Amino acid sequence: MLKPAHVTAKEARDAGYTNKDLVSAGFSAHELHQAGSSAAQLKRAGCTASELLEAGCTKHAVITSGYTRQELLDAGVSTAELPGGADSASKPPGGAGSSSGPPGVVDEGPLDTHPPSGTSPANKPMLRQTTGGKLSLERVGHLATLPTLYRAKDKPGGSSQPSQRPRSGSHRVTSGPQRAKLIRVMGDGASALIKEGISADDGRQAGFSAQEMLEAGYTASDLIEGGYTAVQLKWAGCSASAMLQAGADARHLREASYEVAEARAAGLSATALASAGYTSRQLLNGGFSLHDMRNAGVSAADLMCSGCPERDMTDAGYGEGELASARGDS
Repeated sequence: MLKPAHVTAKEARDAGYTNKDLVSAGFSAHELHQAGSSAAQLKRAGCTASELLEAGCTKHAVITSGYTRQELLDAGVSTAELPGGADSASKPPGGAGSSSGPPGVVDEGPLDTHPPSGTSPANKPMLRQTTGGKLSLERVGHLATLPTLYRAKDKPGGSSQPSQRPRSGSHRVTSGPQRAKLIRVMGDGASALIKEGISADDGRQAGFSAQEMLEAGYTASDLIEGGYTAVQLKWAGCSASAMLQAGADARHLREASYEVAEARAAGLSATALASAGYTSRQLLNGGFSLHDMRNAGVSAADLMCSGCPERDMTDAGYGEGELASARGDS
């Protein structure tokens, strides 16, 4: 995942990316803090205590976020500011699960939450906070494998493998529209929708244009089934022939203002186009003959209004009675 210039940290978080994802993408601790991330969340995302203080987090929030005593001291926190005061500086560091440190300050160093090879999800380590406020390492057996969040693929310098780290329910992206929206927010393009197996309907709901979808490899049929309109497909460059092959009809072509000549070349008859609402003048200009017009049921009055000579209409098979009625003769 790369950091897009037009996406804010809040937009990325709302779209489903975790703080760790965003830190890796280049978002600063300050940006994430302004977007609403807490000091503890930023610590878990890999930010240093110094970065949190520079981002505007309070010292109390940083101190209680789980950093080691040495990390806090390196960040400029004095021993007097640490829980327990200066006296605690002389205490030896405790081991894993030790309660010698103050609540919120972990003395045993960074926690490796990645289990060794072969370890089942039921034996994964979890850092838990007890009622007394101290942190301890526990093995829990209720973890389930959660769906992986969409991760940008094939980006320069980025991994092509999605993260397998379990995510909290608030960061799970399971529905097609959510995943499509996430792809659009991160600027990965409609081609990523195909890689993720996302439908055209979900892409449409996420705001992808018909042109983007066609260029990515979706067919006109996919887009019609996905709810795109004939107008959108025409503006995207779909020919009348492609529209008909995708399941559209003469009515769709008229709604999208396809020319009669193109519809005629695609195989539609004067009858079909007249029934769809094309005018007699449009049909004549599109290359249909008066014989075609008569076979399509176009009235003599319509043709007269379009400027057709009576002699030509007679040659096409219109009777004198039809012509007289069209003239308004009594």
